[in-house]
Amino acid sequence: MQQGRATAPSWALAVPPGARTPGARTLAVLTGEHTDGGTHELVASALTGLLQAGYSVTAACREVERSPGLEWRVGAESRRGWGWLLRVAEVQQAWLAEHPASNYAPEVRAQTAEAEQRLRSWVPDDELRERLTLPRLENLRAVGSALLALAAELGRLQHLSVGVRELAERSGLAVGTVRRAVTCWQAVGLLVQVEPSRWVDGVQLAATYRLELDAVTSDGVSETLTSPAAAATVAHDAWRQGALGHGGWDAWALLHPDEPADPDELAQLLGVTRRTVLRRLERLELHRLVTRTPYGWTRCTEDAAVGLLELAAVHEQSDGAGERQRERHRAERQLRREQHERWVAHRKAEHRRQLLEHAVREPDELAAGDGWVPLDELVGQLHRRGDDLAAERTPAGSWHDPDEVALPELVGQLAQAGQALRFGGLDELRTQQQRLQDAVAQLTEPLQAFARTAQATSDRVARWAAQHADELAAERERQGVHGG
Repeated sequence: MQQGRATAPSWALAVPPGARTPGARTLAVLTGEHTDGGTHELVASALTGLLQAGYSVTAACREVERSPGLEWRVGAESRRGWGWLLRVAEVQQAWLAEHPASNYAPEVRAQTAEAEQRLRSWVPDDELRERLTLPRLENLRAVGSALLALAAELGRLQHLSVGVRELAERSGLAVGTVRRAVTCWQAVGLLVQVEPSRWVDGVQLAATYRLELDAVTSDGVSETLTSPAAAATVAHDAWRQGALGHGGWDAWALLHPDEPADPDELAQLLGVTRRTVLRRLERLELHRLVTRTPYGWTRCTEDAAVGLLELAAVHEQSDGAGERQRERHRAERQLRREQHERWVAHRKAEHRRQLLEHAVREPDELAAGDGWVPLDELVGQLHRRGDDLAAERTPAGSWHDPDEVALPELVGQLAQAGQALRFGGLDELRTQQQRLQDAVAQLTEPLQAFARTAQATSDRVARWAAQHADELAAERERQGVHGG
């Protein structure tokens, strides 16, 4: 059903005057080619792209509502409507006003390119190794490169919303390895968490981070710049664990197609031995990814690497590993979403059951009509219950708390008032009467407050019982409770 809507030929994006055509990612979401993610995530992404392209809030919402990729999510048949679309668009518009990423994109790409060079030769110190369980050094660098590539792609160093599964797909590593690498980069200071992962409208949103590029320092930096095209191949199936590995990718990315590099220099930059570097280069040479020359080692160009890496993945039996990982992650996300929905349904059912049990166990508080209980009668019941509790729990002669007004003290004050009436003057009588009134007020005010609270609770339960009369009657019949 979704594919039929996504491929409908009748839809065409309308570009209003003064606006421009949005980017490829926004078009992929609108046409239905990109469907990874929840409704809130996809709609917010599409609205952000349209607003950045110069669309107004109303025009952007209208395009989202009629687009084949999102119509079935926000159309009339779904529970989301025009008001929800406007709220999401206004939130994204406010966020764009605070973070004009397009103005800083060239500068951010230059900063990430410099950080990529330092990352290639970065080595953790001994204190970090003792404090944390670190993955292999090449895996750490692969996760760092994936973070830098994401920042360069988005054009900003802040508000990077990314999960461990997306990082695993971008770096070609397992989720457990990525978690340890993220912990390491947080300890180093490169990655700073701004907001944790959370659930919004039944969709789990990834944690939000910002990058501090100055945290990555290195003593020696290679003069050979790692090209963006070479860095983008980090997630290729040929570099998977068990195939050429990310250690091979580290050595290959530092080489230059025309300028030979010495193995000793590579070993010093990568923080490994010369023997390890030679072993990696010789394995890459088998797949024609690098070439040995009398002056050192060179690598193939990025254009030639595309076909050579495909052949290497087939030869190393790692072909299709990335697609299998993405399928597994989609299944895991769907499973977590279903588990969350079951948890929410369980909480709602438990709350409903508690209301039902409360309504069944307190039938005397519900009147036959609208559940109204007279306040005077309720206050009288509370007075009687208070007297019973005082008689049961407080022995005679134990009224020693000076902050409380005990019953014997009230009797004594009444007796003094009577004596004052017979033998005392008028002033003494007024004093005793005022003391008596204050003592009675201290006793009755808490009871009256409790009575008002109980009355409000009774009204709320009565209204709920009136709305669910059939279900309440069935539950009473099942428990054998009559009345109410």
